[in-house]
Amino acid sequence: KHVKSKKYQRKLKQVAKLAKQDSGKDEIASIQKKISRWMKNVFDKILAVLVVANVVVMFCELQHQAKDVNASLGESSQHWPHADAMFRILEIFFCIVFGGELLLRLFVERLLYFTSAYNILDAIVVPLMVFDAIAGHLGPSLSFARVFRVLRIICAVRMVRTISYFQHLRILWNTIASSLAPFIYSMTIMFLCMLMLAILLTQTLRSFILDESNDITRRTWVHQYFGDGVKSLWTVFELTFSGCWPNYVRPIVEEVSWLYAPLFVVYVTAVIFAMSRIVSAMFLKETLQQASADTEMMVRDRAKSTSDIEKNLVALFHAADHDHNGMVTLGEFLDVLSHERIKLWLGMLGVDGSDPVELFNILGGGAAEVHCDAFVYGIKRIKGEARSQDLIPLLNDCKRILNLCEQTQNMFNNVQAKVFSASAEQPQTQTLSIEQTTYDV
Repeated sequence: KHVKSKKYQRKLKQVAKLAKQDSGKDEIASIQKKISRWMKNVFDKILAVLVVANVVVMFCELQHQAKDVNASLGESSQHWPHADAMFRILEIFFCIVFGGELLLRLFVERLLYFTSAYNILDAIVVPLMVFDAIAGHLGPSLSFARVFRVLRIICAVRMVRTISYFQHLRILWNTIASSLAPFIYSMTIMFLCMLMLAILLTQTLRSFILDESNDITRRTWVHQYFGDGVKSLWTVFELTFSGCWPNYVRPIVEEVSWLYAPLFVVYVTAVIFAMSRIVSAMFLKETLQQASADTEMMVRDRAKSTSDIEKNLVALFHAADHDHNGMVTLGEFLDVLSHERIKLWLGMLGVDGSDPVELFNILGGGAAEVHCDAFVYGIKRIKGEARSQDLIPLLNDCKRILNLCEQTQNMFNNVQAKVFSASAEQPQTQTLSIEQTTYDV
């Protein structure tokens, strides 16, 4: 018994230890959920603002550091008092905030943190920021520190993550990503057009450049912009996308030959005007499609619209409830629907307010009074046109009623057949009535 009691006690200790571990895991899981909820609701938006602020501070610091360059060239520069100390404090502040954010996300998400590309970017950039701050604190004369500070531009890449926190920026970013393939195709076509024009100009203007009888100034200008294939292609690229094509076209048409005029007319109208606007229209179409297909935005707009309708319906109910007892009678309902603006607003919701009595009976189910919840729920259910999810149950009920009617008709036909067969089998002398036969069957 003593041995068994010791084994029993050991088992109890093991069970208690496991229970304590489980309770500890549950507490950690609850803490992780609370932190995750807080980060999604509040911290992510604050962090997005801080990331943008960090990039702005980096730009201001570079502007401040330009004073050394200006001094080396003998130029005057604006002096910012205590700027070095302020930038140093802000750098330490951003390192603490972003480092804490990284540790919190690792604590909450564990290994799932590395399943997102943005999270991997943060895991690379934040340690680089901390190392940069430490290297700058140890001394700017360190060669690896000077080289490393050039990589601070990587910190600006964190702004890409903040795009997902702002609705319009997210739509724009998704549009750019979805338009990448059409953009490549359209730029390929435009590049081929520019390449063909560059080849044509290079070959035809070569004789003008080699002709020594032409003005040397014009020959030099043509050679500068159309002397070889690369120069011609870059010039055609500039006149296509910069909008300054008359600066390149007019000298050739006026000084070289008027035969280039039809060529540039076709190119300007077909490529610069038509094709550029087709590409712009394509991007606009992609933007509208992406905005309409943004699920998160659709859910948010639908939830906001539903919430606004509920608030307005509750306000309408309280306006109709004159005695403030939480119930609306038929008289109170008729009184509030006597206003034309109320009827127009209900009509915008798809609710017909021309027959208030019938509408009140629908909302109350024949009761003398209607509660606020029943009022709001009823208006939300009957507003708008009949939906498929409302018609399908009605159609199923009609099918069931039709089946029951057919079964009743079949039963009646069977009973009638049995009555007639039973009456035919009875002898003529039998005095049983047809009512008794029917009753027996």
